[in-house]
Amino acid sequence: MRLTKLALFAGLAAGIGLANPVITFNSTATNGHTGTISYTASGPNDKAAKGIGIDIDSLTSQNTYTAHNFTRACFSCVLNFTTGNVTNDVSSNVNTATWSFASGGTFTISGGYDLNGNGVLDAGDVQPTAGPNATVLLTGTFNSPITVTQSALGVDFRFAAATIINTMNNQLDTYWGTAANSVWNGVYKQDFGAQRIFYKADAQGNHFKFNTGPITGMRDGTTVDTLSVPEPFVTSLYTTLSTALLGGIFFIRRKRQTL
Repeated sequence: MRLTKLALFAGLAAGIGLANPVITFNSTATNGHTGTISYTASGPNDKAAKGIGIDIDSLTSQNTYTAHNFTRACFSCVLNFTTGNVTNDVSSNVNTATWSFASGGTFTISGGYDLNGNGVLDAGDVQPTAGPNATVLLTGTFNSPITVTQSALGVDFRFAAATIINTMNNQLDTYWGTAANSVWNGVYKQDFGAQRIFYKADAQGNHFKFNTGPITGMRDGTTVDTLSVPEPFVTSLYTTLSTALLGGIFFIRRKRQTL
């Protein structure tokens, strides 16, 4: 029985050691969707996709060292981004198209956060500020190519970025129990409605841009952030706990063999 319990505790320790903290920034229209995503291709220096004023309604924490498994409000939070330059905007398909954009650019979420969980913005929270000095909750850059895909329904689009290397607000890092300026790896997906617009034809084929408009608009999306490297303290604790438990199992087995 004692051996079985030790083995179970060792398994739990291994599970803890493998579970990196995950923070999800939710765009779920709690207060109504806002913002736009567009690729306007208006000139030689306008080759990126841009997201402006996209609503972020809440943050969900999982496996964090403190304040874990909570979903709490994000106050006046918006996402703004600019991708790297377009690498493909050619389509011969009548109903669908796929755009590709290079890595790089910027990715920023700003606003306030309900640290104390009482549902209102007060002195115990991360305070939002507007304008050029807005409170930044997350800032980073795209680390891999980005795709935007138009569905067969025509107005339905999806923006997908596989990797965003970023850091978080130091108050949030402290809240999650992670070190200040920890590096996080993010995955961003956003559904939105847009219009595909032909803008030129050349030897490569037909080129298209897209833009959200009065008939279309933003839909649900998420930015899922995973801590890239576990905290040294947690790694050390996991190693020490696992070693002690496995050592206990070995000792008990040796003791039984000598009886």
